[in-house]
Amino acid sequence: MTPTVFARPPSSSALLFSDRHPAAGVLTGGGFVSTMSNTETTMSAQLIHDLVPLGSIVTYSDGSPRPPERHRKKLAAWENRNSGGRLIRKQAETRIGNATLPASITLHKGDYGSQGTIVLRVHQTFSVNSDLKFAVKERPAIGSVLVLERPGEDAELVYLASHRADAEEWLSRHGYPNAVLQEVTADAVAADTVEGRAAA
Repeated sequence: MTPTVFARPPSSSALLFSDRHPAAGVLTGGGFVSTMSNTETTMSAQLIHDLVPLGSIVTYSDGSPRPPERHRKKLAAWENRNSGGRLIRKQAETRIGNATLPASITLHKGDYGSQGTIVLRVHQTFSVNSDLKFAVKERPAIGSVLVLERPGEDAELVYLASHRADAEEWLSRHGYPNAVLQEVTADAVAADTVEGRAAA
């Protein structure tokens, strides 16, 4: 199944990849370049949805070799299936009329802009039935704080703060009146790590 890419202008939010928590990968022109190796433990999209915490850096790959730079169309198609980003949302299975939409995960792949101004934010959503292989490059640091746009299990992560004061200061500048703050605890990170290794 082909992943869905969303490219949209930024809302009132600022950089999701804060200076204090940079993405664990290479940002090229605002995009995320996959750094998955052959020795990494891979997971399915379903396991990422079930076990991996929001704020984690996740890469994905179809296992195919990178085409030469001169093959631009092939390279663009390859990059759509071999990249990564920060996990910002998990959505449960949804029924719309007689149709059922499978659960999904969404990654924030990068921001495009210049001189400190973001003009385009790129998100990519994957069904839990995706045939791609995923790997967790980095989990949010213990003590960091997730700023979610609203309550609810499918809320979107809009900022990863280094601590609560940082989260509150960011919210004072960017709004989100229904935002929820969730501190990352040692127990949560340990549980996710152990369960993820066992499932993989």
